[in-house]
Amino acid sequence: MEINEILSKFQRVYKSGNDQWQCLCPVHDDKSPSVGIKSTKDGRILIHCFSGCPTNEILDAVGISFDDLFPDKLENEYKPIKRAFNPYVVLTSLSNEVLLCALAAMDLSKGKILNEVDKQRLILAYSRIKEAYELCH
Repeated sequence: MEINEILSKFQRVYKSGNDQWQCLCPVHDDKSPSVGIKSTKDGRILIHCFSGCPTNEILDAVGISFDDLFPDKLENEYKPIKRAFNPYVVLTSLSNEVLLCALAAMDLSKGKILNEVDKQRLILAYSRIKEAYELCH
């Protein structure tokens, strides 16, 4: 359904901005326009009552459905962006690895000798930090 056809279903419609309109809400006793309607570049039509009326009740009152507000197929289909990793988790992990390296450096500066388990853990910390760095470049 096109925007003009949808706008014709409402009362006291006026243009309030680029591709935006205000009108009376058909659900509650509206004295001044409280429904906002916006036409997006990808063909969607958004409807919102600023007094809090549910959109489905507004649509029912004027005889249109949610399907009328959206084109059959959106250009990019709004697939969610999947990140390869959670940045917070990565930074927390890196912080822990850097702390381990700092503690090992302090022990070494005091003349302590690292045992084999600690050496292997330090090598693992280094490889994790290096891997995180390489993922960013």
